[in-house]
Amino acid sequence: MRESVFGWLKQKLEGVSCSNCSSKEYISDQRGHSALNMFTEYSMVDQDVFEEYTRFMETEVKALCFRYNMDFEKASSWYDGYELINFHHVYNPKSVVEAMRRGRCFNY
Repeated sequence: MRESVFGWLKQKLEGVSCSNCSSKEYISDQRGHSALNMFTEYSMVDQDVFEEYTRFMETEVKALCFRYNMDFEKASSWYDGYELINFHHVYNPKSVVEAMRRGRCFNY
């Protein structure tokens, strides 16, 4: 699969080569100039315009806890760890989903 993705990229981006280094993808043209300035990285605490799409809010977590018979107070104490620019009491979706799926709070 990985080779087919890189093959497709090479066809679409003529003159660009791809390699894997330290678990990150680095793309540079064949003359050695970096093309990484075309990418923007967003973190969980600085998401800019994606902020409203990459989190669970308190009401969503309450509904999930009710649906999956989990204690909201316990889930809140484990996963209410982010405060973004426009949103407060933000829950990490990956952690909440894993807790609901497994039926217990833990470090996910």
